Amino acid sequence: MSDLFRQTRFPIILFLCFSLAFPPELLGQIETREYDSNGLLTKITRFGRRRIDIEVWKNGKCLGGIETKTGSSRYTPEQHLRDAWLQRLKNYIVTVVRDG
Repeated sequence: MSDLFRQTRFPIILFLCFSLAFPPELLGQIETREYDSNGLLTKITRFGRRRIDIEVWKNGKCLGGIETKTGSSRYTPEQHLRDAWLQRLKNYIVTVVRDG
């Protein structure tokens, strides 16, 4: 996990994700820690729409999005491509979090 912390610009998102449960519990825990969050929104990319499960904000600044995965659900190549586009062109980081 330490390599992952060094690679991201927003380590607080990783801290929140690895220390918490899943929506709606995740949303509640984020807000308990005085962060703002929005659930289920859509970002437009060159490669199509990207649905974000949770977006995290602090002091009016967007820190990035969280993609929640449960069970054996896949992080698809299309999601990865759209997330890479969002990061490179919009400076928007999407962090994938699994429940188990």
